[in-house]
Amino acid sequence: MNPHPPNDIRTLGTHHHWLFTHDPRYARHWGGTEEEIRQAAKNRESLPEHQRKSPHHVHAERDAKILAELGVKIVCQGPGTELKRLIDSLGIEAKLGCGCEALARQMDQWGPEGCAQRRDEILAKLRENASKLGWLEKIKAAANAVLTGLAFQLDMSDPAASLLDEAICRAQAASAA
Repeated sequence: MNPHPPNDIRTLGTHHHWLFTHDPRYARHWGGTEEEIRQAAKNRESLPEHQRKSPHHVHAERDAKILAELGVKIVCQGPGTELKRLIDSLGIEAKLGCGCEALARQMDQWGPEGCAQRRDEILAKLRENASKLGWLEKIKAAANAVLTGLAFQLDMSDPAASLLDEAICRAQAASAA
């Protein structure tokens, strides 16, 4: 639970309110009651299919379509490779003994569906590694995220989960192209 949910979380008409009432992940993250979380899941299911997709799915599908139209073949071995590319784009370098390469290879073997099933396990490892970053590395990564535009595709309240979701979506889009 996030100890500091946005002040406007239950104010009608705000972006945060919409997320809180239509996405159980946000409702849970921002301290919603079990009833609010169930209602958010129910509200999400009532949305049209295109609105149920996260921004990550929309961007990945759009990007894959544009590249396919240009005749560019996306070379991807899976979500682990995609996650490594995303982390590299932030300027974050693997630390000795972090297990990043092994995790990336394992994620590629699991594929997008397997990674989605093992999301909590992967996130635990990502968060463990992120906790070892110094504040200067975190500032550098945040600046690179803004410069590359990645920051505008991620949920900054949980960047590890957003990076994982983006990697899975890119791997799905690449395999579909």
